[in-house]
Amino acid sequence: MSRFIFLILFLACFAPLQVEAATVNAESASLAHVSAAIAAANPGDTVVVPIGTATWEETLVITRGIVLQGAGAGQTVITGAAAISTPTYGVIRYAPSAAAITADDPFRITGFTISALGDVYGITVYQNTSTPITKVRIDNNSLSVAGNARNVYIVGSVYGVVDSNTITETGTGSKAIDTYGNNTTQWESPALAFEYGTRNNMYSEDNTINHQTTPHSSGQGGRYVVRYNTYNYSGTSHLSPWYDAHGNQHNCPPDGIGDDCTYENWGTMGVEIYGNAIDAGAKTVAPMFDIRGGQAIAFNNHVTTSYLSGESSHIREEVADDSNPILERHPSAPMHVNNAYFWANYVNEDLLPVAESSDCCDAIAENSEFYNYTATFDGTVGIGSGLYADMPATCTVGVAYWATDKGGNWHLTNETENDGTLYKCTEINTWTDYYTPYTYPHPLRDATAPESTITQSDPQAITSDALTLTGTCTDVVGVTSAKYRLSSSPDGSDGTACTGTTSWTCNTGGYSIGANDVYVGCADAAGNWTSPAPHITANFSYPSGAIAFSSPGTGAITMTPNNAGAITITPY
Repeated sequence: MSRFIFLILFLACFAPLQVEAATVNAESASLAHVSAAIAAANPGDTVVVPIGTATWEETLVITRGIVLQGAGAGQTVITGAAAISTPTYGVIRYAPSAAAITADDPFRITGFTISALGDVYGITVYQNTSTPITKVRIDNNSLSVAGNARNVYIVGSVYGVVDSNTITETGTGSKAIDTYGNNTTQWESPALAFEYGTRNNMYSEDNTINHQTTPHSSGQGGRYVVRYNTYNYSGTSHLSPWYDAHGNQHNCPPDGIGDDCTYENWGTMGVEIYGNAIDAGAKTVAPMFDIRGGQAIAFNNHVTTSYLSGESSHIREEVADDSNPILERHPSAPMHVNNAYFWANYVNEDLLPVAESSDCCDAIAENSEFYNYTATFDGTVGIGSGLYADMPATCTVGVAYWATDKGGNWHLTNETENDGTLYKCTEINTWTDYYTPYTYPHPLRDATAPESTITQSDPQAITSDALTLTGTCTDVVGVTSAKYRLSSSPDGSDGTACTGTTSWTCNTGGYSIGANDVYVGCADAAGNWTSPAPHITANFSYPSGAIAFSSPGTGAITMTPNNAGAITITPY
């Protein structure tokens, strides 16, 4: 019997420990105190920086997925000194470790005023692997840079959202939000192929951007979605351009790459631009878009200006695709502009189409690589827009039609049942549902946890260590997973996975004799978990009768439960 008890204690000692997400408070806003708090934090923890003002002489480098939370813009104020040793690292740099990349740990910066001096960048996120991180959020900050710098600079396979910030460019060479790749890492990984309308992108939405130059650019395998932002332009010359997407760039001789090149940059993979509004003051946009590579969709953007001439939008090709040579690697995904669609973009009340401005290599043409809105659309050229029932029955391959009464409610802040979807003619007279914008607001912004309901009545009586529970979960955006846990609500770190999401099944176990509380909760894409989760009580008692089993010692013993939690062990 002593060996039997020892075995139970031995197993108990090695049971997995459950670690709750914690809050770590920095003593002050100083770099030393914030660094110390981050060093004490585990992945998933929140590091809270109090009200205060500090100047940081070096970059704060973070390698684990945490929430870095200030007391609010204007309350926690950080100045990045011009003397920061590597200005492009920024005031705060997230460079996730291999473990953080593998786990795809969420990372968030919120509630700061960050002002960078000199040519120092504001917030940078960098990772150079083909495994994307998908849960990055930068929100509710006030950001400004002074020189040739970026307020937010994203590099690599990084997906998430930059939202609800006030971003100010005080220098003539500064940018608001730039997203770049690592060249071959993105272009040569099939898992990172660009697709419209997915979460696999870096979204910028609902920001107020005060700028003097181009606020957005991309290249080297980068991608972006820019939507529903407000821009205030104060530059001394016309804005050129509003949105930039670099193409293939190099300084190579005609017959070579690599060691024969001074530099080698590959093109943007794809961009989506919609629902944005810019007040250009007394200037105009020339061009509104400068799309030099990759795929592009732009619609419902509006410029207000008192300058009534000179506006334009450009499509162009600077360098041949095969000079890198991309065509040998991705014949189905050219770097030059392709699958590009533009409609309902206005300067004041005037529709602004895009036009080919230059083409080094005869790679692009309207109604082949790019398409403009056509008011009298008959399915032969351009893009149409209207009710689904009015879409032409016949079509030429490549043309598209924006059906305003299809697509479902992807725009969650309005009350319409359908918010629009783009149909593309993929074969002669064959329309295909091609593009629906990704959920807006971005699911990472969702602060409301799902609600969970358990179908079974409370309590449940069980006579073995197993109970199957079923139920449902609902969420304003969408449910991503369900878990159960004994004694307390499950969360991102603790609990056992169930099958299903909006309708789930949990095969529960791990009960002790007597009363057990089992909780079932669900998560959404923002990482919100049902809290407190609903629970029922499982009353566990063995049935009457003897159970024979082998003992660790010699001989055998019989266990006779008395249904009251006590067990008599009698050797025979």
